[in-house]
Order: sequence, then C-alpha cells, then structure tokens
Amino acid sequence: MYSMWGIGTKLYGYDNFDPETKSYISTKWFMIFYIPIFPLASYRVWDIKEEKTKFSVFPPGMESSAEYRMMRVKLAWRQILKTFALACLLWIPLVLALIFSNAFD
Repeated sequence: MYSMWGIGTKLYGYDNFDPETKSYISTKWFMIFYIPIFPLASYRVWDIKEEKTKFSVFPPGMESSAEYRMMRVKLAWRQILKTFALACLLWIPLVLALIFSNAFD
C-alpha cells in the first residue's frame, strides 16, 4: 500500500476475525484525501509487526509502516459496504459544513 498526501491505496476494514489463525478480512481501497473511493481487492490478513507511524519532513506528512502476510480472497462485500458507509458518515457532514459555511457569507 502506498499513498502520498492522502492519495493512493490503503487497507481499510476489519471483518470476519478468525481467532484460531488470528487473521481478519480487510480490503485494499483507492483513496483520495484518505476517503475510500473504490475497492481494489480483499485479503485475509495476518499482522506480522505492529504499525509504526512517524513524521516525515520530505515529503511532508505522516508516514506509517507495517508488515502483513496477506492472501487474496474474493471481494468481501459486507465489509466493503460497512467501510463505505462509515466513510460517508464521517465525510458527508464535513463537506456539508464547508458548503453551508460559505453559503451565508
């Protein structure tokens, strides 16, 4: 997964946890400004190392790294719909607030 300034790909979602293998289903999304736009693929994911986040000077922004073992599975539509619904719940009020804050100027 790679992104620069919030544009790129990222794993979103955590569904169908298997306690025996300690794995879960996550979906790789194409994102713009960290908003998931469309799903690219779903994977069964096993975390190998914890995610580490640090501030990067060049290019400016936050940089994170993690190690996973992944196995591609068919698209997990239930998880995709939950992720997209959550993104809409978080971003639509922000967009509406920006639109209406300028409407009364």
